[in-house]
Amino acid sequence: MSKFLSFETTNNGTVLFPIVDGCYMNISSPEALAITNGIITVFFEGTNMSQSLIDSINNAQVDAFQSSWKEAVSVVSIPLGTTIDSISVEDGGGDAGPDPGPEGPAAP
Repeated sequence: MSKFLSFETTNNGTVLFPIVDGCYMNISSPEALAITNGIITVFFEGTNMSQSLIDSINNAQVDAFQSSWKEAVSVVSIPLGTTIDSISVEDGGGDAGPDPGPEGPAAP
């Protein structure tokens, strides 16, 4: 059975994100965070996107993987002062994975 992370947003209500085999996050600015499971990427826009939000997402993933298969949804605790205002979705995993650095991946 699939597991999902649940995010409460200001403008989109509650949003469910499929964990699949695990999620990767990337903060591009204090107002933007991307999360991918390798299949789809969701881009969050809001305020105070920080490591504490990533820690909350990781804690929710651990809870989800350690819970019964009957408990399909794990709620992400949004840190105090952080808001998720809007989301957008991209198929194919997008670019939310680990940052390759300013030069990008090395050419062969």
